Amino acid sequence: MNNEENIGEEEKKNKRKKIQDKFPWDKFEFFVDQFKKPCAALKVDNHLEVYRTSSDTLKAIIASELARMKTSATAENISIIKGLMEAKAYDYYRSRGEVSLNLRTRIIGNNKIAIDLGDNKWNIAVISKQGYEIKPMQEPYFIRYNTTARFSVDETGTQQDFDAYLSLINLQEYSDIIKAWTLSALIPGYPHFILMLLGTKGSGKSTATTLLKQLIDPSPIGAIGRPHNQDSLFLALAHSYVVAFDNVDSIGESFASDLARAVTGEGNQRRKLYTDEDDMLFRFKRIIILNGINQPTRRADLLNRTLIFELENIPPDKRKPESDINEQVARLAPKVRGFIIKTIPKVIQQYIIVKKELTLLPRMADSTIWLEAAGRALGYEKGHIYNRLMSFLESEDKSVLESSELGQLVIEAIESY
Repeated sequence: MNNEENIGEEEKKNKRKKIQDKFPWDKFEFFVDQFKKPCAALKVDNHLEVYRTSSDTLKAIIASELARMKTSATAENISIIKGLMEAKAYDYYRSRGEVSLNLRTRIIGNNKIAIDLGDNKWNIAVISKQGYEIKPMQEPYFIRYNTTARFSVDETGTQQDFDAYLSLINLQEYSDIIKAWTLSALIPGYPHFILMLLGTKGSGKSTATTLLKQLIDPSPIGAIGRPHNQDSLFLALAHSYVVAFDNVDSIGESFASDLARAVTGEGNQRRKLYTDEDDMLFRFKRIIILNGINQPTRRADLLNRTLIFELENIPPDKRKPESDINEQVARLAPKVRGFIIKTIPKVIQQYIIVKKELTLLPRMADSTIWLEAAGRALGYEKGHIYNRLMSFLESEDKSVLESSELGQLVIEAIESY
């Protein structure tokens, strides 16, 4: 290497060092999340904003900081800062371990529930059995994607608003169970029943799916079609707390197994690229809603985690224009979320009581307890939701058995005995 090349390399090193030294590192915290992904938390005023170092948003933030330094935001300069951020994140991991990030809701502190409100101030609702408060996020609790929309809250909301919102859905005789399910949906940390809405064209199943999804976990995309491969399924599960699938005609064994694992929080693993040895780890508890014309699967491991509702066609005189429904949703949804946040403390209080009282529980035991607690918080009599749910699950189990020849023989043997 000649002298000119030496001088050129030295100038590049000095330039990189100057950029590194001037960059405002004190604005950031760095760590690795539960999926071993490096992350940065940006301190803005009185709150934190959390981003993966691979995100385009963080690249834009780096470019903005470079511009403030009067330094060109070239791809090379951004890459220098990004690489150092990742190094700092792994340094943190080696000394302190990983930091768990969640979508939309999680348990924090002393059994408190935090809900990400999705606004630009990164506000969260913190709920305990004593009540709730809304405040800026100051610890790295949540991460957001483009699928995360604002969870707008109107604290004046009442149970009448809740009932009015759900009246837009063709619930029929299932309204009590779905109301309890909806109220408990933002309580994290346990497997929630999958909702399967079945019905022919005109039963309002797609509308019901979208309205439930957008109430609990608002998103720009709402319900999605059936994933065509495991990669697209994992992407949907990784980026949304509530994942809603529209018009699912069939669920194969692999899809059914992955959905069942996503509900219970069991992990999945796959190769990142076929040309390397890195693995991608997937582990999450998600709420699943899906609809279709016919029951798309007979797999017991999935059906044991599922509430199946068969919707009848909506009579012509009961139909509403989509524009009217959207107008009412926009008006009611913030009020209903406000009501839910105010009511969750009552659900927590009832949960403590119900857990001691219920001794006979189905496979989804935690979900059953929370549904009964939610029902009591909504004013239903003691045992109403539990008895309805147990009766409902028994009829579901029988229908699954009846769908196979072996199951029919089992039923006949039991009835004969």
